[in-house]
Amino acid sequence: DEFQVLFSEGRQVAEAAEQLLSQLLKQGRSFGIHILLATQTLKGINAQSIGSIITQLGCRIALACGQEDSAMILGGGNWAAAELRSPPEGIINNANGAKSGNVKFMIPFAGESENRRELLTKLIERTSLSGAATKTKIFSGASLPEIPPLSEYQAVCDQEETLVLGERLTFEAAPLTLPLTRRSAFNVLFSGYNDQIHDGLLSAMLYSLSFADGFDEVIYFNARGVAPGGAFSAAAQVLGARFKMFDDISALPLQAISDNLGVRRIALIVDGLDSEKILHPAPAFKSPKPGDPPSPADLLKHLAEDGPRKGTFVFSFVDRWQRCATACKDLFSFFELRVAYCMNEDDAGSLVSGGIGKFKGIEKPNRAVLVNKMTNDIAWFRPYVQENSR
Repeated sequence: DEFQVLFSEGRQVAEAAEQLLSQLLKQGRSFGIHILLATQTLKGINAQSIGSIITQLGCRIALACGQEDSAMILGGGNWAAAELRSPPEGIINNANGAKSGNVKFMIPFAGESENRRELLTKLIERTSLSGAATKTKIFSGASLPEIPPLSEYQAVCDQEETLVLGERLTFEAAPLTLPLTRRSAFNVLFSGYNDQIHDGLLSAMLYSLSFADGFDEVIYFNARGVAPGGAFSAAAQVLGARFKMFDDISALPLQAISDNLGVRRIALIVDGLDSEKILHPAPAFKSPKPGDPPSPADLLKHLAEDGPRKGTFVFSFVDRWQRCATACKDLFSFFELRVAYCMNEDDAGSLVSGGIGKFKGIEKPNRAVLVNKMTNDIAWFRPYVQENSR
């Protein structure tokens, strides 16, 4: 539906879409795959790209439109759709757009808006009874999936300690899981500037941890100065007494967590690391004085470095990547797992690779990417969000 959007994006997206659609149109029918493309207008789109696709569509249906759209849909010189009265007239052409194949027909009227809703409800009920609904998948790339019921988290997280963060950006839309592996530097770094996605990822993490019985506590430090929304409060309640929340760095028990590594398992969430400069590593020329206790930055680095092997993990959220990309470079070397969303390609490239480069595709607020720097695996997904926060 509205397939022209594929060709109105950048050249990289348009070329890939043209190639894949062409392959499906050429080979799909022999495998039982049929393509239906719908649009309201083709204006402002690369005519060459659209033309190569439409020539492979044997059956074309046009409603009343202008001469330009009529010629693009039905075929060059075939302007019959520009002469239609709409509603209810239409033209169906099953002869690759040849004028001799034009057949005018009358489109059924589904009724006014209230009647259409009633009709749709009846059709949905009939479809459900026939069992066809289970075969139907609807992918809406412009929206994000809702946080699933607790039973789904329990089914996945009871089997292994893992985070369930969203749906993979595939036709199957399987849950994206992030196993919590006891391996050096296997902490998770989240970065992006979108409150809805931030709150969704944070809530999804808390729901996942609520079914990870191996953790003694989940400690959340809010350095952003903004109360999380979405399902955060509900997820925190599910954790119960195991959830501890702090907004004062002086009260954050980093020393206690460090002293109990290997004895107590902690999930430490630092929300807004870019805003809390006390946690940023000190410059190399500033050496600690003998006898001074370790600073909060030293303790955090120690936890990130040694924690995962002993079952304690650090999860850090960064809103503004440029605020801490350089200052926290050494600290970030202990975050092998990176999640990026709503970032420009330069910042995303720096986050993903740790150096200079570009990473495209996550500027828009409808997707995120998980990168495992150790294995170079990349997984695109749509993060869960709370419905009432949209």
